Amino acid sequence: MTRKDRIKKAILDAASTAARDFACYNRKEDSDLSADDIIEAVAEGWITIDQIVAAFRDDLVEWG
Repeated sequence: MTRKDRIKKAILDAASTAARDFACYNRKEDSDLSADDIIEAVAEGWITIDQIVAAFRDDLVEWG
């Protein structure tokens, strides 16, 4: 595996971890937004996954 491939894999792994943390693990101690709140909001159409991803994308673009 090339250095480029290792870095790409590490970035994608970190993104996957960040998504799990956002949706599940960090919600355990968050009294303002639970995992169930996120699931309900998406299921009811209050927000889409695309909108959530866009928020992450906007921050990454601004940061980068």
